Amino acid sequence: MVKVLLSGIAVFLIFIAIIMSGTELNLFMGKKYKKQFKDVERNAYEGSKSYVKGVASDLSNYKFEYDNSTSETEKIAIKRLILNRFADFKAEDLNNRDLQNFLKQMRGY
Repeated sequence: MVKVLLSGIAVFLIFIAIIMSGTELNLFMGKKYKKQFKDVERNAYEGSKSYVKGVASDLSNYKFEYDNSTSETEKIAIKRLILNRFADFKAEDLNNRDLQNFLKQMRGY
């Protein structure tokens, strides 16, 4: 009876040790690979339709403001905002040709 009880306690303690070592290992591995996983998630998000639609909507708003601005100073300010906001975005990913051409025009090519 005592042997069964002691072996049960030993199995339980081994089980707890395995769980704790896995948790600690996960914490150490998480720190190491956290940046890599974030990059993968970000790349997946930036390739999604919702991201492209959001960028197109923002660019459309900037284009409207640019077209309706009256002074050259406003146009320069909007152009700088566009260049900063859409620096890493590929114009070819936009479905709208007008927005593609506008973004290329802002970039100077």
